[in-house]
Amino acid sequence: MEWWQDLRASWQVQSLYQRFETVVALVLTVLVALVIVVALFRLTVAVVGSLLLQAWNPLDHRVFQAVFGDILTLSLIHI
Repeated sequence: MEWWQDLRASWQVQSLYQRFETVVALVLTVLVALVIVVALFRLTVAVVGSLLLQAWNPLDHRVFQAVFGDILTLSLIHI
């Protein structure tokens, strides 16, 4: 939580525009984090549910490529 203490310390010397930018950056960070969490949850449910119900054959090349494509897409969002 050191970043929070730094933010609070710098808040006093920031201009109104800098405070606005800080708030917008924090809101966007929270929104992106929520999107990543929801995407991870939906991917997990889809993959586990389909593999357990054997709706997907993980040895099928198209299924393998689709699942790992979704996983890599999600991991690239994080980067």
